[in-house]
Amino acid sequence: MKKKVWFVTGTSTGLGKELVKYLVQQKCNVVATARNIATIKEYLPNWQALDNLLLLTLDITDPHQIKNAVQKSLEKWHTIDVLVNNAGYAYFSPVEGAAENEIAAMFKVNLWGVKKNAGCYTTNHAPT
Repeated sequence: MKKKVWFVTGTSTGLGKELVKYLVQQKCNVVATARNIATIKEYLPNWQALDNLLLLTLDITDPHQIKNAVQKSLEKWHTIDVLVNNAGYAYFSPVEGAAENEIAAMFKVNLWGVKKNAGCYTTNHAPT
């Protein structure tokens, strides 16, 4: 049976980190992405010896980085079977006291970044 290729964003901490560790252990092919891949290298110290792991720098708000990550993934495994769009963050504030620039930054990642990232896989073209 062919191993599935998992493309996971936001893998530096939390759910993304735990999912990557589990998938690598299960011998799935994994593309682990984060804005800073040094954090992934810390929790997977043997990352260079893992032939089922591809580490890529990815800021999901940057269409060029998305396109590059997809291209590198396809070059290595020729497909992406599962997309886990996990990148994101929270901003905690009462609505009436919330800073508009903070809300806009959060939406840029949690809504528009996810949309651009997912769109790149479903339409087979670079995000706009």
